[in-house]
Amino acid sequence: MTSDEEDVIEAILEQTTPSTLEEHFISSVTNSEVDKGELFHAENGEKGINFPAKKILEEGELWLMPWWLPPIRWFGKPKVILASIMIVLASSLIVIFPDGEIILIGPPQELITWQEEHELMTGLDSFVGWDGTGVDVCIVDTGIDLGHPDLSGVTLAGWTDVINQESEPYDDEGHGTSMAGILVADGGLNGIAKGVNLHVAKALASDGSGDDQTVATAVDWCVQQEVDIISMSLGGTAGLRFFGQSTDESENSVQAALDTGIYVVAAAGNDGGTDDDGDVESPGSIQRVICVGGHDRTGDMWEGSSQGDNNGGFFPPRLPNSDPDMKPEITGGGHEVPVLIIPSSDYPDYAWGWSSGTSAATVYVTGALAITLQAAPNLQPNAIDGGPDAILNVKETLMETASDAPESHDDHEGYGQLDAAALFQNLTGFDPSVPPTGAF
Repeated sequence: MTSDEEDVIEAILEQTTPSTLEEHFISSVTNSEVDKGELFHAENGEKGINFPAKKILEEGELWLMPWWLPPIRWFGKPKVILASIMIVLASSLIVIFPDGEIILIGPPQELITWQEEHELMTGLDSFVGWDGTGVDVCIVDTGIDLGHPDLSGVTLAGWTDVINQESEPYDDEGHGTSMAGILVADGGLNGIAKGVNLHVAKALASDGSGDDQTVATAVDWCVQQEVDIISMSLGGTAGLRFFGQSTDESENSVQAALDTGIYVVAAAGNDGGTDDDGDVESPGSIQRVICVGGHDRTGDMWEGSSQGDNNGGFFPPRLPNSDPDMKPEITGGGHEVPVLIIPSSDYPDYAWGWSSGTSAATVYVTGALAITLQAAPNLQPNAIDGGPDAILNVKETLMETASDAPESHDDHEGYGQLDAAALFQNLTGFDPSVPPTGAF
């Protein structure tokens, strides 16, 4: 650590904040990248179990900004972060939780405006009275903290804890609560499909990490709950497939879910740009899964969104992808997305903030699909028109209705941006601006 960094740390640690209710402190986290296929201890970087790691995918950038000072932005300085960070958002392994801003007293109007801009960009602003009522969604993540004021009215339809076997819902990492809030928050921020029956499977530990077996167990539980959609804002290295089976147990569980007609929505990953490994993360790489990349509030691609490899290969043996299964399929809001923040060891209160990553984009597509299935219950897994053919139908429509679409599939942009209103209207025949009977 250089002397100028030490001076900054000392100055930060000596600051005291005013005690007015208007004050807020903004901060975010940076996490070191880890080698794929290995789990690491988040604090000391030691290698753990050599499993295909399922992780929260993230991009790092630190903002330290007491409200009375101009912002100081630090790029790639983990030592500064360890000394001065006020709230930890995500761990170094599995997920898609990046570049974040935390606001301790909020949310301010700016966050609400950003939320509205993301909904406008994805067509979710068109819906009146449609909220996913009657549709069962299972989020596989780090859990959920129902103590956040924006989640105080939420009653879970189901809960399981694969990590610690706790009977009551909790979240010891924060990512799962942030993702659930995009879907069902009701307060400072408003979820895009607040009427869904929400099931939560905790499959990632307090450092944001998991392995194929824990994720597989969580997915199997979601199937047992007979949910309609499984939302997976996580990813890891794909397994090898032989005779229809994968060496990755979580992939086998996802395939089994798809075989029953359950829709699986998963994140593309956050290693875009110069660090891109050339393909999306698993389970987003599985053909029938809806794999989601990220764009910003103006519709430009988020630079961290992972690109897909649709050409196939000899080793591992894999056939080329074809429409409508080319990866990623679609993009959603993935940069500066307003989210809920839970207390950490550094700060004892609930808060609001933002994050960037394909985790958030995944939930936007999950919400759009839930609203569509509310109006078209015949496409739900156990309905007359449900099943694998319904998944194909939905994916084809998702491809055909995408906005800002390239001439042909693009390995980064997919088929284009989510247009939730067009998807809804094409599959249901209803006008999204006309509320369902009895909605008011």
